[in-house]
Amino acid sequence: MRANCVASTPDAWQAFATIAGVPPAAFGGTQLLADRRGWLRARALPGSTGWSASDLLCRSDAPARAPAAAASVDPLTALLLRVDAEPVRDVQAGLPH
Repeated sequence: MRANCVASTPDAWQAFATIAGVPPAAFGGTQLLADRRGWLRARALPGSTGWSASDLLCRSDAPARAPAAAASVDPLTALLLRVDAEPVRDVQAGLPH
């Protein structure tokens, strides 16, 4: 499947590679997931076999509490349900996030 979004400048490619934590030359094929509010929440590197909780980039300090429905769904849906259940807090330790 081909992505619908395209980095149109080399600077965009560099920025996304930096955010993903990979060298620009290794960024091709990387998949990124943002939550409903636009926070980058998960990254899958090229060659990964599917989404999992280990792909989460921004996690809650609290223990994972996957929704009950997550047990009977595919790994991507389970990850999305967890992202929805654990939104990024705008304020942490009294400071804007």
